[in-house]
Amino acid sequence: MFAKINSLGLLGLNSFAVTVEVEASKGLPAFDIVGLADASVRESRERIRSALRSSGLKFPTSKVMINLAPADVKKSGSVYDLAIAVALLRVSGLVEDSVRKLRLYRRGVTRRRDKSRKRCAAYGDKRPALGT
Repeated sequence: MFAKINSLGLLGLNSFAVTVEVEASKGLPAFDIVGLADASVRESRERIRSALRSSGLKFPTSKVMINLAPADVKKSGSVYDLAIAVALLRVSGLVEDSVRKLRLYRRGVTRRRDKSRKRCAAYGDKRPALGT
């Protein structure tokens, strides 16, 4: 099964469109993230597994491949967790297909208020250009 979710990423203070594509197929249980993701993005597996488990939902026990496109831009941080989690729920059949019309992102939590505002501004500036 395949699911595709639109999201946003940050590169400095600029945002860019990211497409989260998730495929679950038969095979040995595995969870791979491709698309130039750094270690913090690859750690999202455990954060998402924990969130699903605490919500009473099951993490897929199949082979899961996650692609973060575009592949030529390095992705870092936990901003993709929400989009990956919703795509996993779509693949599992727990969320309706209509969610693909949304653009999902998680705003990073920072200790300094000015950084948080700059990130919100970067996301906000990109939304009209992306059609959301």
